[in-house]
Amino acid sequence: DECIKWRDLRWITPSLQLLKDNPQYYITMEDVRMLKEYLERHPEKKKEIIELTREGRLEWGGTYNQPYEGLESGEQLIRQVYFGKKWLKKTLPGCDTWVAYSPDVPGRTMQMPQILKKAGIKYLYFSRFKEGIYKWYSPDDSYILASSTGHYGSQIPLFDKDYNKTIENVCNKLKKEDNYYRKHKLPNDYLVYISSDFSKPGNYNDLFSTWNINKEWPKFKYSTLSNFFQEIDKPAVQFETLKGENPNLWLYIHGPTHHWAVSAKRDAGRLLTSAEIFSSINSVLSGSFKDYPAKELTEAWGNSIYPDHGWGGYEGDITDFEFRRRLENAKKTGQSLTDKALRSISAKINTDITKGIPLVVFNQLSRFYPLQ
Repeated sequence: DECIKWRDLRWITPSLQLLKDNPQYYITMEDVRMLKEYLERHPEKKKEIIELTREGRLEWGGTYNQPYEGLESGEQLIRQVYFGKKWLKKTLPGCDTWVAYSPDVPGRTMQMPQILKKAGIKYLYFSRFKEGIYKWYSPDDSYILASSTGHYGSQIPLFDKDYNKTIENVCNKLKKEDNYYRKHKLPNDYLVYISSDFSKPGNYNDLFSTWNINKEWPKFKYSTLSNFFQEIDKPAVQFETLKGENPNLWLYIHGPTHHWAVSAKRDAGRLLTSAEIFSSINSVLSGSFKDYPAKELTEAWGNSIYPDHGWGGYEGDITDFEFRRRLENAKKTGQSLTDKALRSISAKINTDITKGIPLVVFNQLSRFYPLQ
């Protein structure tokens, strides 16, 4: 609750004010869970948020949160865009998102580009990886355009309180990237991404106004990531390519020290998938989906992907407890719904008790063997 309150008072509400005060201001919220929690606190802000999102000045990342991708099952990764982009489109009529953000997590999963691309997400911003702009391919040869600005928060020091120092920092940085841009035939658009833990929205109006007085210098402007990618995604560009996974270097954070929570998460990913399958089969056999547990499954899937990458940390015992509680509830729901569906399916099988005690065996294989 404190984190939700903090994002409201220190991040989203001030951002809306900056957008109101300056028509040239653009900002990105990194995931949809922020939006969902904010609207629960401020339903009166929905119309304003819809208008700003439609204008393209306010952008939302297309995933539910920013998870450890390698910790989630394939179906849980898919639910990231169900609870992200799909929920956003349904909740904010006329709005959409084409970008995903993961600026803090040091790990990429092989199939994630494929999942994002099929969901209509074309772009990704990430960090803790060599700075560059990449075509990141999945095993099926689909790709998204991905940009890394290097280490997390590495560009924050570019803007110094001393204006002359800012000039020096920015000029040195652009000179450093010049060869890369020439080699890959990139347009002259460079992304400065300002993000850090518990940061506030930046107001760089004075800096930009002063800087842009010099007509011979490159211009600063506010932007969303989608706008940046649209500027550089040109046919002549020779993007670097990536394929495969980038293992999570923070394995220690969610490994043995979070055994029960992580085990519940993995069990939930498996059991909820089974619950959906067998509940669907049961509904087909019953001739109606009126008893299909859609509400329970939706809540459980949300719980199974609720934890982001914020395990531990400041007062982490509180967040870790909440993460574990939700994950164990998701697992419990998955098991309960699977058992319920299997009992109902089994009850529909014609048996003859005069021949003995009926024994129903579920064969998950695609072939048959005699039961002895």
